[in-house]
Amino acid sequence: MQIPIEHAPGEFVEVDLDPEVLSHICSAPLFRDALADAFTLRCRVPDVWRYTVHVKGGQILPLVPVAEPSILSNYPDRPAADAAGSETILLILASPHKDEYVRKPNGQLAPKAPAQSRNWLGAGRAIHSYGHDVLGKLGLDNGEYSLVIANPVPYQCSLSSVGPGRPAPLDRSVRDHVWRQLFSLKFVQEDFLDRCMRYRPRIVLNCCTTELQTELTDFIYENFVRTAGPGITLFESEHPSVHWSSSYKVKAGIPVYHVNLPDRIRSLR
Repeated sequence: MQIPIEHAPGEFVEVDLDPEVLSHICSAPLFRDALADAFTLRCRVPDVWRYTVHVKGGQILPLVPVAEPSILSNYPDRPAADAAGSETILLILASPHKDEYVRKPNGQLAPKAPAQSRNWLGAGRAIHSYGHDVLGKLGLDNGEYSLVIANPVPYQCSLSSVGPGRPAPLDRSVRDHVWRQLFSLKFVQEDFLDRCMRYRPRIVLNCCTTELQTELTDFIYENFVRTAGPGITLFESEHPSVHWSSSYKVKAGIPVYHVNLPDRIRSLR
């Protein structure tokens, strides 16, 4: 099934999606049109700058919101571009899900921001509640950092909000298939790398979903860390949604790994 993806105003490329995989959530005749609508520029979820991180005496202080929550986000977000020129920590997720969108009265899907869920197992609440603990494991030098949150694929890959009605439950096989197909597109990869270059993070924390994390880490290392110059450190952790809250609840701690790609070494922090 060929679905158009808008990469510039009025400019499209097609992505090949397996109709058998998509049939896990919908096989209605109008589903293809709904997919094409969800992959337009107006449905891209933008990256955000959410918190300022202060480190003093080797200790991380409570995260400081950079704005007030608004109708555009459940959290204190500013455009990621506003963090330009600062020491940046880039927290990478995967792609937007149902909480990252709202449906307008006219039925159109409208994006909000990354990590929007306020549920105790949601990614937004987990970053707000446990981000201090996770970032404290990165070995940050004393100073001030901007925490930017980004999705490598800014379109909804779970397709949970595609079509009429209430959002559908997450089907991981659909999400992973759509994510891989979209991320294989040259313009999606180039757009992600362009954003990384603009933010110029000192730390990259890959919190992509488990099924996709290794391939994304390899891509980030080969195409950004190795080429953007020295001084970038790459880490992995679990996706904040469910995992951070669950790990913290059982007092096992949220695992953070320093990744040394040339030797394929992941050292627990």
